[in-house]
Amino acid sequence: EAWDVTKGSSNIIIAILDSGIPLNRNTLALSHPDLDDPNKFILGPDYVGDGFGVRDSAGHGTLVTGIIAAETNNNLGIAGVASNCKALVIQVFSANGGCLTSWFKSGVLYAVNNGAKIINFSGGFNGFWDYWMEDAVLYAYQNNVIMTISVGNNNQSPVEYPARFSFYGTIPGFENGYSNVIAVSATDQNDIFSAYSNKGPEVS
Repeated sequence: EAWDVTKGSSNIIIAILDSGIPLNRNTLALSHPDLDDPNKFILGPDYVGDGFGVRDSAGHGTLVTGIIAAETNNNLGIAGVASNCKALVIQVFSANGGCLTSWFKSGVLYAVNNGAKIINFSGGFNGFWDYWMEDAVLYAYQNNVIMTISVGNNNQSPVEYPARFSFYGTIPGFENGYSNVIAVSATDQNDIFSAYSNKGPEVS
């Protein structure tokens, strides 16, 4: 039904802050057959600093990038939700899934400053908040950049930061949140809340 409205546009850049994308070990060129168009997949910086650019050593970034923007109508893999958009790949997750708030902030600032209109961050900082994190969200808000952020997968409430900054959040003294933050939870194949997904009023 969303595709009846749009499949995306090449004028729109979606920044994906995650563990990276498949790259050839020797040349660090795009190597996944469903994620290999250099005009579509833009290789951004690696804030983890593992020495391999944005090459994905965890698999999570590959999964997320595929869901968002995998090449479509090519008889391979899956179809990206917004397959006509460009994807700016920024590495902020290490091979074991770790992410510092300084990496998150650097990734957000780079994305905003390099034309991203949407930033996806499928991660979170459980029960943890700091100024770097909120500064990043505020910077995106001030530049009219939408952020889709995972609420976390620990079957608990409240949801993780920075998804808790959602406009629907209930942080004391901060009830209105940021209108550019979309807190993303998970449903299963039956459209029922996934048992592992965090829950809370931050999710519309």
